[in-house]
Amino acid sequence: MKGSMNNTFKRVLDRCIKPALFALLLSPTLPTFAADSSFQESMMSNPGTALLAGPAEGGYQAIWLSTTPFPSHVEAAAAASNQFNPRSIAEDREYVGVVLKSAGENPYYLYTISRGGHGADAVPFRVAVPQGFELAAFWHTHGAKHWSRVYFSNSDTALAERWNVPIYLANHTGNLQVFSPGAHTRSTAWAQKKGFGRVAGIAKGNEARGNSGQEVSIATKTPTTTPIQTDITTLVASL
Repeated sequence: MKGSMNNTFKRVLDRCIKPALFALLLSPTLPTFAADSSFQESMMSNPGTALLAGPAEGGYQAIWLSTTPFPSHVEAAAAASNQFNPRSIAEDREYVGVVLKSAGENPYYLYTISRGGHGADAVPFRVAVPQGFELAAFWHTHGAKHWSRVYFSNSDTALAERWNVPIYLANHTGNLQVFSPGAHTRSTAWAQKKGFGRVAGIAKGNEARGNSGQEVSIATKTPTTTPIQTDITTLVASL
């Protein structure tokens, strides 16, 4: 299955590297941020991604596309979260993207990546949907540890409702949560008592689960390479 997905993906990628873009802002008053060349350089050196759309006027970051197909949107969202949640926590910066579903009898899923500003709880971003794909889900991270960041914001839940697709959230606890259109949201009274202010639409969501029903755990720290311990006596003897 994965081999056939890879072959199909290679054919589709050639047609889709110049996608039709449509702009999406979570709020008309959200701050914009300057393009960060260091982020773009790190993504360019990543063999698992390809540039989908460059930076846009207004300071919007480039949009990158994963080059590994996944059999479901939860697996694509989990892979994106595992890749970028550790960075998100370390940098206190949101990473955000969409999950794309390919057309055809044997669909596969890809994810896109962009990022927000340091310390910003709200992120303006663009959505890129290449030809031959449809929007299947949103995914994002919430930055460094804070009690409020284990909840979906009212902008998050409004996004899911507007586009009628689920939205995934990875946070500092290592959980992957999902909010689906029509799911329960908290009242303004609850939000004010909790410390969010008088806003409606905050939600906890549900634990995301894999195809076998297992809970999905997400990385919170970048793996470190353990130095190789060399036996000096053996080394000297071998010279």
